[in-house]
Amino acid sequence: MMLGQYFKALRERRQETLREFAAKLGYNHTYLYQIENGIAQYPPSREFLEKVAQLLTLTQAESDELHRLARRWPRDIEEAVFEQPDAMSRIRAAIVLNAKPAMK
Repeated sequence: MMLGQYFKALRERRQETLREFAAKLGYNHTYLYQIENGIAQYPPSREFLEKVAQLLTLTQAESDELHRLARRWPRDIEEAVFEQPDAMSRIRAAIVLNAKPAMK
């Protein structure tokens, strides 16, 4: 699934029109239209994503997926990575571990 499809599904689940939701977010409805249709010139900021998550009362998993699709680190994850000296090596180890084919 693409970011725009996911974003639109979340918004529609709350039965909000594009214009209504844009007004609540404090953004122009044309920018939201561009995000939903995959034609935005730049990805949404982390602050935008956090506001969306808050207004739509997303679960942690939904918020994480929104951030992943936008290719943005959630704030708590980014802070943890920079605060813990071995965090990057542990993330790399997890990636390598998950990339290996399962043993039979």
